[in-house]
Amino acid sequence: MKILILCLSAGHGGLELYALREIKALRERGHDVLPVIAQGSRLAGLLDEASIPYRFLHVSFYRFPLFAAQRLATLIEQNHIDVLHMHWSNDLYLAALAKSMAMRPVRLIYTRQMAITRSKDDLVHRWFYKQLDKVLVISQLLAQQAQHFFPIDPARIKVLYYGVPAGSSGVPDCASLFPPGVFERRRLNIAVFGRVEHVKGQHVMLDAVAGLINAGYDISLSIIGHVMDQNYAAQLHRDVSGAGIQDNVRFTDFVNNAQELMRCFDVLALTTYCETFGLVLIEAMRAGVAVIGTDCGGVPEIIEHDQSGLLVKPGDAAELRSVIDSIYMDPSRLQRLAVAGKQRADHLFAQENHYAQLEAELADT
Repeated sequence: MKILILCLSAGHGGLELYALREIKALRERGHDVLPVIAQGSRLAGLLDEASIPYRFLHVSFYRFPLFAAQRLATLIEQNHIDVLHMHWSNDLYLAALAKSMAMRPVRLIYTRQMAITRSKDDLVHRWFYKQLDKVLVISQLLAQQAQHFFPIDPARIKVLYYGVPAGSSGVPDCASLFPPGVFERRRLNIAVFGRVEHVKGQHVMLDAVAGLINAGYDISLSIIGHVMDQNYAAQLHRDVSGAGIQDNVRFTDFVNNAQELMRCFDVLALTTYCETFGLVLIEAMRAGVAVIGTDCGGVPEIIEHDQSGLLVKPGDAAELRSVIDSIYMDPSRLQRLAVAGKQRADHLFAQENHYAQLEAELADT
């Protein structure tokens, strides 16, 4: 197949990383893939590092991107594209207009990764959503939302869980996270990977571990991710200083080799108030790391409480503190959760199975 992957988002999160992984995987499976991305985006830099060619597209008016859509339609025609696969909701108008303008038939498929909170049932949205041949969603919860809010035939909504690679068998570069004499490993080492912003709930984890550390528990916490809200990040640093736990908490910017570095920790926690899915959880599970997630959104589809991980109420620092205490005091439970979590993720969320299913969905009309 000739596949155009459209992702004009300039973000640094899971959506953009998924687009990168898809581009690599479909190329490896023998497809002709044309990425179309935004100039100066993080995705552009990652594609440059991988020596993968791409095209830039600039959009001036996202509400009615007529000129950009014409340029995209020309790319579809010139490159004999069979499938246009888009990821970012802001690209929908662009992709739908380009499909309608193109002088060759092209299937338009939209992978929706974010929660859907309002109806799209007005006349304008009906026309744009009518151009979609299929919507792929990453959880059963999101499928229910799409069926409720999107003006399309429910039969065109398909669940395709994320897939991630198996954890590397090599030695992770833990010294980059635990440099000797700078930030020491502790009896229990916890990480929170994700964009640094209030909705991700890093402050809840800080609240939970502060009481334990000050009670004498030997715990480290690493908060790893790109800062999206500078004011929020500054407050987190003030909270660390105010609690007197500077020797136990470290902040690290976005890392490209997240799954490899996850193996440097005993626990990975997702403290988001309501995560649509939770890619970092299955990355950690496949890497053999125990996980804690919030009991909301798509996370309960990943974690079976007290079997393949632990679930806590969103924003509840006291409950989070309690489950951390329980695994600190019972290392055998921690190990059991890690082993069971890996088995579950290897079965349900293996990358090789995911891309075989994606390939089939892209090919299926």
